[in-house]
Formats: sequence, C-alpha cells, structure tokens
Amino acid sequence: MSGFDDSQAELIEMLGTVLVRRAYTGGETIFEKGDEAEEAFAVLKGEVDIVSKSAAGASVVLTSVKPGQFFGEMALLIEGARSAAAVAKHDCELLVLPRFVLDKKMLDASAFIKLWIRTLATRIVDVSHRVAR
Repeated sequence: MSGFDDSQAELIEMLGTVLVRRAYTGGETIFEKGDEAEEAFAVLKGEVDIVSKSAAGASVVLTSVKPGQFFGEMALLIEGARSAAAVAKHDCELLVLPRFVLDKKMLDASAFIKLWIRTLATRIVDVSHRVAR
C-alpha cells in the first residue's frame, strides 16, 4: 500500500477484511477532544490535523497525519477519552479500525504485552497533557 512501510502494509493486509474505508471532506471533524474512543485510523489519502486549544482558546495544530500514518490509537489503547480533535486538513480517505477488532487482537496477546502497551500509551498521553499545559 502506498505510503505504508512493509510492516504497516502487512498489518493492514492482515486486517483488510475488517477495516472500513471512510471519506472526509476538508475541514470536517473526525472526532472531538473528549469523545469516547471507538476507532483508530490510518490515512490512505489526504491529511488530518490533530488539533487542541491553547490556554487562550486558540486552535493549535499539534501534528499533521499523512498517508501511511496512524492516529487515534492512544485513547483506544488506554480506553480513555480523546485528548485532542482530529480534523480533515484536505479531502481524505481513511481506513477505520473498530475497537472490537483491537480488543479481539489483544485477547491473543499475553498479559505482559497488554500491560506493557497500556503502560506506554498512558505515559505518552500523560506527557502530551503536561506539554499542552
């Protein structure tokens, strides 16, 4: 798949039957900060901005997600709320990974790996919240 490295393309191919393609128009909100996480996403075409609000209330683009990159996975992994909003920068096409697919894959993982992944994800989210302050 264009834009994805070999391991990402292999993962997408493996999950291909359960991934759904979804299109968004430029400026359309994919999810809001505080939303419950039910899906993670991979960008096939276009770009997605991950956006938060500054202390003054201005929108701040934290990062732009390009084809071949994933977003929205942290809140899914830690079973928490979205820490920022995602907005289509341009018209884009995404692959959507539903929570139930990740949950099913996590059942196959050892307890150690599950704990390790959730701990790392929690630490990353904690650091990003501290930086945002």
